[in-house]
Amino acid sequence: MFRESDVMSKKLLSIILTSIILVFSSVGVDATEVPKTTNDIPVTEKNGYQGIKFESKRLTSQEYDEKLLQNEQKISLYNIEDTKYWDSFSCDYYYNKLSAEEKRAWNELNQKCIYFAKNGADISYDYFDYMISTDNLYFAGWNSRDVEHFIYIFKLSHPQFFFLNNRCGVTWHDTSEGYWLYLGVYSDFADGSYRKSQVKLFCNKVDNWVSAIKKKSGNLEEAREKAAFDILCNNSIYEFGYYDQSAYSLVCEGSTVCAGYAATFQMLMNAVGIDTVEVTSYDHAWNLVKIHGNWYVADATWADQYDYGYGFINYSYYDRSESTVNQYDPEGHHVTDDFWDKYKPDARYDALTNSAYESPYFKNGNYNWFAINKNSLLTGGCKATPIEAYNGARFSAAPSYVTNSGIKYLTVQTKTDTKPAVTINNISGLKIGGRAVDALRLNWNSDTKADGYIIEQYKGGKWNRIARIGNKNTKTYRVEKLVASTTYKFRIRAFKMSGANAFYGNYAYINGKTNPGIVSGLKIGGTAKDALRLNWNKNSSASGYIIEQFSENSWKRIKKIESNKTVTYRVEKLSAKTNYKFRIKAYNFDGNTPLYGAYSTVSGKTNSAVNAPSKVSGLKIGGRANDALRLKWNKNSTSAGYIIEQYKDGKWVRIARIGDKSTVTYRIAGLRSKSTYKFRIRTFAFDGKTPLYSQYSYIDGNTR
Repeated sequence: MFRESDVMSKKLLSIILTSIILVFSSVGVDATEVPKTTNDIPVTEKNGYQGIKFESKRLTSQEYDEKLLQNEQKISLYNIEDTKYWDSFSCDYYYNKLSAEEKRAWNELNQKCIYFAKNGADISYDYFDYMISTDNLYFAGWNSRDVEHFIYIFKLSHPQFFFLNNRCGVTWHDTSEGYWLYLGVYSDFADGSYRKSQVKLFCNKVDNWVSAIKKKSGNLEEAREKAAFDILCNNSIYEFGYYDQSAYSLVCEGSTVCAGYAATFQMLMNAVGIDTVEVTSYDHAWNLVKIHGNWYVADATWADQYDYGYGFINYSYYDRSESTVNQYDPEGHHVTDDFWDKYKPDARYDALTNSAYESPYFKNGNYNWFAINKNSLLTGGCKATPIEAYNGARFSAAPSYVTNSGIKYLTVQTKTDTKPAVTINNISGLKIGGRAVDALRLNWNSDTKADGYIIEQYKGGKWNRIARIGNKNTKTYRVEKLVASTTYKFRIRAFKMSGANAFYGNYAYINGKTNPGIVSGLKIGGTAKDALRLNWNKNSSASGYIIEQFSENSWKRIKKIESNKTVTYRVEKLSAKTNYKFRIKAYNFDGNTPLYGAYSTVSGKTNSAVNAPSKVSGLKIGGRANDALRLKWNKNSTSAGYIIEQYKDGKWVRIARIGDKSTVTYRIAGLRSKSTYKFRIRTFAFDGKTPLYSQYSYIDGNTR
């Protein structure tokens, strides 16, 4: 089992050996000196990315039909928190470049992987290998090469699913109908129980690192990046292994190649809120990271120099441009495959220029600046952006140029002022203007001085923008896809644009509760000559129910039930053999405001005034055998016949309907010896075509 102490011991040994070499060498840097430029250090090529092994199988007509009928891998429901956790390790940069169909396929694969990450279900062998596959067909008419690129990008974008290997594939019968998509799984992780144990181990380690990064680095983006970068270099050695194409190799084994470095770095960065993606060449994998609005190359594999006797991290491969890194790599290991041109962002700047780390942040005037580009030779020259303002300074008022350590930077604005420089009216008249079971309407007074309004909803522990309305005359908005009988919080503020800057008024707040859901399962649960019983399902979103009866050409309330647990009501004083209409709605309260659900309606007819037949009398066991019992009873002249039922498997089951009232005996055969059985019998008659029943008579009997 890998231990962190093993890695640190190896790295300590590396530092000691380095010191010895430097002391006894007549040429080289001093043992205490860290090289300042990349040229001071030999290029160490550490690669090992193996690429994706893509397989394609055309199914026969029979295989295709069988596949359509299969639904073996059902996705269990998991809550939003589960989804948020697993999705926190990826960013949406590649996803946002996809078509609507690609997003649907992406979402299904993501749901499948979350399912197998969360549960201990075994993964079956399917055509190519142990595979996770889509249930739906996608990409009708595509060529398989484009499908391969899609699966490739999905796999690289989800390092958190460490149990995926580098195999993938498709099956199809006719490409015009689409493909089933497959993701390969390491054979060890196909075992659900083992995979579940390793998910726990993996996540605990990653979560601890994420917490350490946040605690150490504060809120500055590059500070978080460096903390994550250093964790990787300090907790791994470069070494080939069975899982070296997965983040699992670095996180759980402490050794990996470039694929493991890039996958783990991507996870940590996205988990601390910094968009990071992975890109590849023919034999190498590394990352692109977005810091303060600009993308940079970050290659922890080549930066980690501990394994090769230099005893430090080489930041020549940290926050650099693609142009610069390719100059350091004449063999072309950092030249991305052509298909990446469609997807990847461009990394155009060098935030650092030395192999020894120098913070790209500096303070000047009332601002903390980030050096977007320190390399004057790159297109656009040296640039910096203010990322923090002090003493009431506004970002929009930052100088056009700023100088630090003899370098003059052009100012680039990447942040906007949070406090308005102009006065904006506060929203007035905010109220709940309408309700539905799944929606709330917000109304407010229009503001002629504003350009529009921002509406936010409180969910997931924070305020989330749900609408930006660009018309100042709009004074209503309907919030949909809500849950019945649930209280929601909203806030709204006006905004006004001044050039490219937006200025905002103060928020106005309001809470609103949706209506209860419609009552379900409403039916006539019982009839009598002068009464009808209404039954319905409990409505958990309600406080109670309102029952109305249609009478004299209008609906009239006949009962208010103040508990949602009551699910039956008997309407009495009705006329015999008469049709009646009823409706019921659930109610609740938002403060003192009553809220109502939609009506459910039912009709019912009372029984005839003719009395039901009388109950069976004289019921007894009239005969016994090893495998049978005979029931006997007295003839009932008020009936048309008898219904006989037996209690078995936890419920009463009809075993005979006797249509002759003169029959007063019935033999039940096929019983077990020396066993007790329960029976009941009731009479029946008719009022026209309507059956009428007596009460039951009960008896138990023992076989011989």
